[in-house]
Amino acid sequence: MYTTNYDNVLEIASGKSAHPFRPVTLSEHPSDFDQNESICVHFNGYVERVTSSLGDELKLTDSSYIAATIEASPWSSVFRLDLSMAKSVFFVGYSLVDLDIARLLASTELLQEKTFFVVGTSPSRQTESRAVRYGTPKRFDSAWFGKQLETKRARYSPRERTHPIWYCVEPYETRLTDTTAVSDRAIFDLFLRGLVDRQLAWNSVHGSVQPYMVQRTCVGVILKALDDPVNIVIVHGNLGNGKSMVVETVAGLAFAAGRPVYSLSKRSPSMEAELSHLCSSDKPFLLIIDSYPGWMDALSTLGKHRNKHMSLLLTARTGPNDVLVDRIEDMFRMRLVQEIDIERMDELELERVNEIFERYGLWGEKSALPRRARVQSLRSRCHGEWQSILVDLFQAPQIESRFSDVLRTLDTKGGYYDVLLGILALTVLSQRVTIDTLADLFGNRVLNAAFQRNERVAEFVNFRSGDVINRSSVAARFVLSRIADPNITVDVLAGMARSLDKFGTSYRLYNETLRSLLQFSQIEMILPNRSLSERRDAAFRYYERVKNLAYCQTNPQFWLQYAIAALVFEDFERADRYFESAYSFARRQHSYDTHKIDNHYARLLLEKACRSASKEIGLKLFRDARKIIFEQIQTERLHYPYRVATRIGEFYDTFVGALADPEREEILNAARYIERRINGLPLQLRQQRYVVECLATMVRILSLAR
Repeated sequence: MYTTNYDNVLEIASGKSAHPFRPVTLSEHPSDFDQNESICVHFNGYVERVTSSLGDELKLTDSSYIAATIEASPWSSVFRLDLSMAKSVFFVGYSLVDLDIARLLASTELLQEKTFFVVGTSPSRQTESRAVRYGTPKRFDSAWFGKQLETKRARYSPRERTHPIWYCVEPYETRLTDTTAVSDRAIFDLFLRGLVDRQLAWNSVHGSVQPYMVQRTCVGVILKALDDPVNIVIVHGNLGNGKSMVVETVAGLAFAAGRPVYSLSKRSPSMEAELSHLCSSDKPFLLIIDSYPGWMDALSTLGKHRNKHMSLLLTARTGPNDVLVDRIEDMFRMRLVQEIDIERMDELELERVNEIFERYGLWGEKSALPRRARVQSLRSRCHGEWQSILVDLFQAPQIESRFSDVLRTLDTKGGYYDVLLGILALTVLSQRVTIDTLADLFGNRVLNAAFQRNERVAEFVNFRSGDVINRSSVAARFVLSRIADPNITVDVLAGMARSLDKFGTSYRLYNETLRSLLQFSQIEMILPNRSLSERRDAAFRYYERVKNLAYCQTNPQFWLQYAIAALVFEDFERADRYFESAYSFARRQHSYDTHKIDNHYARLLLEKACRSASKEIGLKLFRDARKIIFEQIQTERLHYPYRVATRIGEFYDTFVGALADPEREEILNAARYIERRINGLPLQLRQQRYVVECLATMVRILSLAR
């Protein structure tokens, strides 16, 4: 329960029943309470905690001050989550005269449908009009309402439930197939906004309308693997290369074959209970987890249940998957993990892309080219990658102009330019965003009517469900890197990091998002890409803005990310300093594993060695780096030490003419050792891109020596 009252009436009343409520104020943190505990959150303070001190919490001022105070508290995020999860919400005895508290609420159709206001027998017109915006006013008083509840309770028999109320887990559903034509608008929404029309996708997959999606040839392989629940399939590829489309196709075909399909889409305290119930099923089903690196806790729960009827389909970007796939294998020891790389499309898939572009007039100036020439362009110019194909499409003057127009309109009229940039940044980070998330990150202004009436905003937010619907990571990255003002982008990212720092400890999802927002590999995809200097200045300004956040100050991983940024932009002096900070803070934490710091520090040493003013300094740096690389090669099951070792090639090329025979032999011995280690690796690791590059470098060094 939540209340704006500071009296103890509720506590006294509940104390006389079988369900006493514990009073809570905003000074207490949500993480201090068990999710099953009955608590009453007093937004304005609690009378029994009033002291003579000036620092007590009692709020007797106007409602706008109250709302601002709540907004600054982690309880605002918990409050919105509770409203979102609830099947019904009742405001009882709340006068609504000071409905500024409603600035904490997103006025969506879904909220209106389940929210009721007990407004008394003679409410004012103003009270009713305000209540209608957020729900349904009921003209009775609290005493009558209480009697109705008591009567209902006396004769109520709970119906038997075959499953929990799904909130985090979403069952796959689709309408009956019809012959709805695929409009040009639908294609525009799919390619430029990442907005999938599930009915059109269903129809396209089953051939009842003209093509809507590019069906990938790997779909058949995935479905066959999922037929045996012993297999876990991981679909991976880089940003925007079609993972979501593959999953949508697999889900539709599996559902059509009679298999129940579920996806894990939201977080709440009920997640573990929902997953546990799902895992108790005695019939085959498919569970899909998109962007699984953000759901490792959920996967841990699934791994403990070991349901023999559960087929599991995961997606991830290639880099994070390389890091985490071993952990997936450990969690599901009795199952086999099959990784499917969808990075590049084959000839048949490129032909399908050409067909869709031709059908919907997307080829532009290439329309008059022969079919073979267009397909060749997809293969060579775009390297057969869906991301590159879309970027090529976005560079068409009319498309780029449309993106620019959206930003310009919001900047000059709506005042929501920063909110849009935040939506785009979170999209690049593969985060599912709701209007409540935006309220936590950008304040209550995103909940007002002006925000919802803005036509440009409506292109991104579904105000019925409260979800952000613009989910094309490629389009988001294109706008942020090519069109948006880099100074404002940095301000927005830093502001989001500050908000996430405040809420992170109360909401696990926010903590994960903050971690992503501080990783240089993620930030690099968001920052402007018009010139190297612009990118460097934006990166450094961003890290300077966030380094004093509570999450960052003494966090070795933050200083590692800052060091990586300095290393990438070849500011070696700053990189040295930040590596020192990372190691210093790591030493203060018991049993901290410096493996990642060591790996990147070895890279710094080799980069400095390649640019050394003298051979002697270069050789010393090389030897220090070699020691780290060799130690990591002994235990590492991923590509990281081999990726760093590739830099030995540039060092050898730089100083080969100045090396004495023993010095040259020292480098050649290192190359021989690394070559032997690679040749002894499992086939799957030997085929990874960076390991292949490292082997090629070692072979080249040795061949030059011969």
